[in-house]
Amino acid sequence: MIKQIHGTSAKLTSSRGSRMKILVTGANGFLGRGIVERLAQTNNIITAVDFTKYEAEHKNVIARKINLF
Repeated sequence: MIKQIHGTSAKLTSSRGSRMKILVTGANGFLGRGIVERLAQTNNIITAVDFTKYEAEHKNVIARKINLF
């Protein structure tokens, strides 16, 4: 849930005000990298998955390498 919007930034919180767990697939892709970087600036827990391991630079990002095939 997007709770507050200030200009181009948004504060993402659950309806109870706690941290959310967010899964981003394709974290090494063009869009995925930008999404993970933007979400990493929030206080939420981000899980970034891709075929190659995402190099997490933020403490709230959990990087996982997966193979669906």
